[in-house]
Amino acid sequence: MKKLILILSIFIFSGMAEAAITPPDSARKARIEALKKKRRDLYIQKLDLTPAQADKFFPIWDDYELQLREAKKTFKRKWEGKDTENGLTEEESAQYLRDAMKLRETEMNLMKVATEKLIPAITAKKTLKVKKVQREVQRELVAEVRKNRGGKQRLFDY
Repeated sequence: MKKLILILSIFIFSGMAEAAITPPDSARKARIEALKKKRRDLYIQKLDLTPAQADKFFPIWDDYELQLREAKKTFKRKWEGKDTENGLTEEESAQYLRDAMKLRETEMNLMKVATEKLIPAITAKKTLKVKKVQREVQRELVAEVRKNRGGKQRLFDY
């Protein structure tokens, strides 16, 4: 009986500890929405987009980023947990290199399609700045998340 009470106590206290660490879904969603808004505002500011250009830019850019993220996830899932420097056979190494080249090819094709769509939407001059602005926006958003979480809470679970 004492063991049962001890086990139940452990479950109850571990649940309480988890609840204290994990914010409610609504608070988490609010933080994610705030970051999305900040991301949008940063792109608009740094690229100096008009409202009409912003309306055209974000569907194109969001689609590009989504497809790129999916391609990278697929590659990562396939090779996750494998020691790609020392633990592969010759054939596995050759396959890894083929997959890595295919990922780069996919990245280039996605960027080509996005660029072709962006030029008429926001001008060639602004399209030229998009990748640099992407890095700046990402850096600022990561800094914001780190500042807000204080090392305690993950915002995204990948």
